[in-house]
Amino acid sequence: MLIQNTYRVLCILATVPVLAITGCSLSSPMTGSATVPVTSTSVIAIQGHIHGGQQPVSGAAIQLYAASKTGYGTASLPLISATVKSDVNGFFSITGDYPTCQPSDLVYIVAIGGNPGIAGTQNNSALAMMAGLGRCDSLTSSTFIQINELTTVASVWALSPFMSDLTHVATSSTNVQGLTNAFAAVNEIVNTSTGTVPGPFLPTGATLPVDEINTLADILAVCINTVDSTSPVGQSSSCNSVFSASKTVASTPTNTIQAALDLAQNPALGLTLSSLVSGQAPFQPTLTAAPNSWVMAINYAAGLAAPAAIGADSKGNLFVPNAGSNSITKLTTNGVWSTFGVGLNSPSAIAIDLADNVWIANVGNSTVSEYTTAGVASTILSNGLNSPRAIAIDAGGNIWVANSGNSTVSEFSSTGAALSSGGFSSGGINQPVGIAIDPK
Repeated sequence: MLIQNTYRVLCILATVPVLAITGCSLSSPMTGSATVPVTSTSVIAIQGHIHGGQQPVSGAAIQLYAASKTGYGTASLPLISATVKSDVNGFFSITGDYPTCQPSDLVYIVAIGGNPGIAGTQNNSALAMMAGLGRCDSLTSSTFIQINELTTVASVWALSPFMSDLTHVATSSTNVQGLTNAFAAVNEIVNTSTGTVPGPFLPTGATLPVDEINTLADILAVCINTVDSTSPVGQSSSCNSVFSASKTVASTPTNTIQAALDLAQNPALGLTLSSLVSGQAPFQPTLTAAPNSWVMAINYAAGLAAPAAIGADSKGNLFVPNAGSNSITKLTTNGVWSTFGVGLNSPSAIAIDLADNVWIANVGNSTVSEYTTAGVASTILSNGLNSPRAIAIDAGGNIWVANSGNSTVSEFSSTGAALSSGGFSSGGINQPVGIAIDPK
């Protein structure tokens, strides 16, 4: 499965499921402004270290943010009220500087500016790195955070569907689960305590595109391991190379988080940037040739056999009908997979209703099967079906099925009652293989 987000789009790539490193958004983007509430009943201390290309970054400004849950595009809430900067060895400590956020708030940390290990008192104003941490109640006094290019790449790619820039990570009130899934993906990709790949929660059997992740981290390091110059003012020539290649039609990035975000959201940009990475680059191994795109994915070997389609429920769990084994593979948001299915026969399509029931079209025996997300079979439809190749569900919960065998479209109620008297056949329908519902 490729779960690639323009704001979290689900599709299928190949015979092995792929979870794109872009989180899982389950509703459409919206704009607005809002404030994330926090409480001030207690404080905790967290510590960390900042590296740029394996060199400590001194004098970087640290800020901890809570992502907004009140509308796409709204501002994250900064949680640190006092100035916190990294010391000469890149270490920082946040002790009593921020109020305790709500336990379920999703938080991330950002480091801006500083000297990336270059002699003298110098600064790189284009340096920006981050780490997605997850729920606020996961932070304790023993929490240690490593911020580097790898944590930045993992965080930006996972959070990119919800991100406008480093101060705007947000979702709608109806899609908190999608943002939660995206933060979980960060910790599958990278270990934010050590700054290394893979993360502690990468499921058994899952693999990462490590060469691509390292290459992207090395590209950011090209800019991060420099300091301000006058060409142009405030940017080094190395940063200019990275920013020019990752600029969009709308704007040119001015910091490394924005450059990474532009590449994540526009993966056809900057493909030649891989040529900036040398054999002495800090993160190895790297790509040996320019990629076809900067789409990034977690790959799962999840018991698939000729997968025919893919669907997602409201929690972000994925369901794949396997035409080769007459089964359905379920992949949870944390990468645990299982299979189920009774009475399936060459399943060809899938749709999931608002109650998270799974509907499968079986081309082999001309039926539609219904299951709960736990895999319990219930309804079997057959009235008027003939080699069904596609299925969709409208806002009223009615099921629509395209029959390639008799060139009709069948409609059923949510309880399985036939509503189409054997199928609709007008309008020049001829061996239909797809179906979509007009939202109007």
